[in-house]
Amino acid sequence: MASRVSKPSAAPPASAKGNVNAYAIVRAAIENRDSISATYDGHYRELTPHAIGMKRGRRQAICYQYGGSTSSGQLGPIGSPDNWRCIVIAKLDDLRTIKGVWHTAGDHERPQTCLDLIDADVNR
Repeated sequence: MASRVSKPSAAPPASAKGNVNAYAIVRAAIENRDSISATYDGHYRELTPHAIGMKRGRRQAICYQYGGSTSSGQLGPIGSPDNWRCIVIAKLDDLRTIKGVWHTAGDHERPQTCLDLIDADVNR
């Protein structure tokens, strides 16, 4: 089920173009329960990151996509477990933080193959 959390924003939104500080921005979004927007594989996406870390030496994140478009077809309705994505951090462009927006769905705790090593997880 999707939920919204409102938080006051004391600073302008963080952004990254060309992957500058992308890992740090995604990690901070997890810690602050914020969402992000970015271009990924040529598609504008709105994502809520839930965990970030490494898989075979590559930085990746488990995100819930709630807006934008996707190369895998149409998004399910908000709250659908079909909207989980494994995102390669290096492929994020025009990354921005969306303060105070949080979406999730069931199955975040299910066994996953996106991350071998978890650096930050919303549930920890």
